[in-house]
Amino acid sequence: SETFLQAVVFVEDAYYYRSIQHNIEARHLWLYRKYHSTVVIIFRHTVITLLHLLAFVEYPSSLTITSDPRLQAERTTWPCWLTQLIEFVCLALLLADNSVRAYLVGRYYFVRQIWDMGAILIISISFIDWTVSSALSCQELIRFRRILRPYFILQNSSLMKKIVNCLRRTLPEVMSILLLLALHLYVFTLFGMLLFPVYE
Repeated sequence: SETFLQAVVFVEDAYYYRSIQHNIEARHLWLYRKYHSTVVIIFRHTVITLLHLLAFVEYPSSLTITSDPRLQAERTTWPCWLTQLIEFVCLALLLADNSVRAYLVGRYYFVRQIWDMGAILIISISFIDWTVSSALSCQELIRFRRILRPYFILQNSSLMKKIVNCLRRTLPEVMSILLLLALHLYVFTLFGMLLFPVYE
C-alpha cells in the first residue's frame, strides 16, 4: 500500500542520511526508490568519472607515456569530435539526472537546495563553453568547464558536502588566527630590524 511504501522510503532516507523533503505520492516514491538504487548510483558515478577522465585525452592534453621532461614524448590526444561527443552525452545525462531530482523533490524544495541549483548553473555554463569549444574546433587554450567539473563530485557525495560545510564554518576562525599570526610576525620583524640593525 501507499502508506507502507512511504514508511519504507522514510526508513531508507534515515538509514542513508537523505533528506525527507520530497514528494510522497506513490508514483513519485516508486521513481524515488529507482533513482536511489545501486544501479543508478553506479551509473551516475561512472558518468562523472568519465567526464573527469576526459581532461587527460582532450586538447591540450598532458598525458604522456613517460614523465621524464628530457624525453619529448608524443601527447595522447583524441579527436575533437569524439571528446566533444562524450562530454555532451555526459552533460546531457547530468542535466537529466538533476531534472529527475527536481521532479522528485518538487520545485519548492529544489530551488532552496544550494547544491542542486549550483549544479544546474554549472551545467548551463558548461554547455555554453562546450558550444564555444565546438565552434573553435577545440583549439582554445582555456576551458572554464574543466575547472567546474569537480563540483559534481561534491554534489553527489554527502561526506564531501559535510567537509565543505565544516570548512565554511571554521574558515573565519582559522583566518582570524592566521591574521593574528601574520600581525605578530610583522611586528616582531620590525622590532628585530630596529634592535639589530645591519651596519655597512
